[in-house]
Amino acid sequence: MSRNNTQTLHSIRMMCRMQKVDEKVLYDRSRLILSIYRDVCWSTMGRAEEVYDDLICTCGTSLDGALITTAKKKLLCFLVCLCGAMQFPC
Repeated sequence: MSRNNTQTLHSIRMMCRMQKVDEKVLYDRSRLILSIYRDVCWSTMGRAEEVYDDLICTCGTSLDGALITTAKKKLLCFLVCLCGAMQFPC
C-alpha cells in the first residue's frame, strides 16, 4: 500500500473512532451509495446519447446550426413579446 493510501486509511480510522462509527458499516454503506451512483451515471449518459441521436435525426448533422437557429427564434419571440407588452411597433 502506498504512503497516500496508508495516510488516507489512517484518517478514515481516526474519524470513525471519533464519530463512534463502525468501519465495516461505513464501508458497506459507501459501497451501496457508489453502486447506485454508478447506475445513475450510466443511465444519464445513455439518455444523453439518445437525446443527441434524436437531435441529429431532427436537425441534421449540424447541431451548432440547429442551436443557433433555435436561439435566434427564441430571441425573435422575446422581442415580439416585449414590443407587444410595451405597445411599441417593432
